[in-house]
Parts: sequence; C-alpha cells; structure tokens
Amino acid sequence: MKYTKEQRLDIGRKLYSGEISRRQAAEIYDISEQSARDYMRLYRDSEQLPPKQAAKHSISAPSFQTPPAGIIKPIITVSPINEKLLSAIGQLIAQLGKIGGNLNQIARYLNERGTPYNSLSGKVRAAIADLADVKFEILRKVGDAVGDVQTLKL
Repeated sequence: MKYTKEQRLDIGRKLYSGEISRRQAAEIYDISEQSARDYMRLYRDSEQLPPKQAAKHSISAPSFQTPPAGIIKPIITVSPINEKLLSAIGQLIAQLGKIGGNLNQIARYLNERGTPYNSLSGKVRAAIADLADVKFEILRKVGDAVGDVQTLKL
C-alpha cells in the first residue's frame, strides 16, 4: 500500500464529509474509485458512523444524523450541478435546433428555385453542418462536466 493507515483515514474523512468526491480522490491521490470508496468505509467504520447518504443533484439544507455517543455532526450535501445552468443550456440547445430547422427550410427553398441559387444553397447547408457541430460540442462539454445522465435530460 502506498498510503499509511492514517493517510487512508484522512482521505476517507474527506470523502465522507463531502470535501472531495471519489472521482476527485482517484485523480488527486492516484488511486482507483473503488480504493477511494474503501478508504471512506475504513474511516466510517473506525469512527462508528452511519453509511453516507447517496449524493443529491441539488443544494440541500444540512441534515443531521446522531452517531453513537450522542455527538451531532452536520452533513451538507452540495452538488456541482446548477439546475438553472442546465436549464439555460437546454434552452440554448432548443434554440439551436430551431435555427437549424429554419436553415433547412431556406436551403430547401433555394434548391427548389434552381440554378442561380445552388451555390447559396450549398453555403446554407454548410452553415447547418456548422450549427450541428456547435450543438454537439456544447452537449459533449456539458456531458463531460456534469455527467452523461444529466446531459440526456437536455
């Protein structure tokens, strides 16, 4: 093992208190997410604490649990996901979709009109492709930041 028991307990304390996530612990301490979970369990068991509640996707008020010996320790769950931000991104994606639909209608109209508009029609089609690339890039970045499950809700 590359960490002493005291170091593993300290990492576990940070995980249990919510200072860092398992993913962050894995990156910071160069361990697997499973090891991070094991360190949190080691800390929890050594302090005789109850299992940690599953993380929620919104900021919540402190919840209090009474561990043995009557000591009250607040557990604050804070999520990095901002619902307003996700809503705004969802609206942006919807608007990009509407713009793409309008561009498609313009390109179809230009194609129907024939020869003088063929080059303009090609430029509109290129703009549609660029718009789709922007939309995909936004969704990819959001997926990387908040997780693919949240991105699918957009």
